[in-house]
Amino acid sequence: MVTLWVTGALAVALAGLMAFWELTTSKYPREMFLVCRCPHLYCYSLVYAVAAAAVMALYETLVPHDGPHSPLGANLWYRAIAVGLFTKSFLHLKFFSFPFKSESVPVGIETITNIFIPWFITEIDLGVENRRVDFFGSRIDGVSFEDAKQRISNSIPDYLDQRDRDGFLTSIEKAGSAKRAATLYLRMVGRRRFEQVFPLSHATATTPATVSAPPPVVSTVSPTLAKIATDVAKYVDSAQANIVKVPLKPKEALSGSAAGMTPPSSGDGP
Repeated sequence: MVTLWVTGALAVALAGLMAFWELTTSKYPREMFLVCRCPHLYCYSLVYAVAAAAVMALYETLVPHDGPHSPLGANLWYRAIAVGLFTKSFLHLKFFSFPFKSESVPVGIETITNIFIPWFITEIDLGVENRRVDFFGSRIDGVSFEDAKQRISNSIPDYLDQRDRDGFLTSIEKAGSAKRAATLYLRMVGRRRFEQVFPLSHATATTPATVSAPPPVVSTVSPTLAKIATDVAKYVDSAQANIVKVPLKPKEALSGSAAGMTPPSSGDGP
């Protein structure tokens, strides 16, 4: 029983790995650093892994696997390896196809697979495209199409023969934009050579941090309070202007008045 679980896990791992490897090496051989960051790629591989588990369980349950009548042999390990390696091919099995509008419709097991697998492929392509745009960043921003063509034509790998070189340059001429030309070049040479030909812009280089001046202090007094203060100041000024100034009596008069005595008049004699 333990051996059955272990061989089943082997079949599941092989099926998922085969699906992963086949897609990445056939469509993105030079862009592995982009496609490996797409979560839909791992969901795509998981579909084939689950299918391998189902095939392994059905085979061990329904098909005789002892003696010479076993289609995949009597060895459990061989059967697990065979299921893991050929699950993807089994799921894309079709007996015939008939044309429908602009494409052909397969008839067979692939009829079921085509319900969801194309959606995964589209999501993976979109994820790679988005991450490629992020990777280009300032490497391509501001680079004209003529400048991109000149850089690429001067950096074509030497291993290409003249025919392949001419064909690639023709594709670059038909690209029509710097980003499209850079995409074709990245697919041919990979990340390391691409970063040498299209380095990061100097505008994105790290610069030492500068201390900025503090922002000016802005008064937080509301207009209503300011108006009230202005009105109060005006009222105080007007009140001070209307105060009646009373003349003070001489000191002597004040002291005499306080003693109850009247000063002698100038016409009286001694």
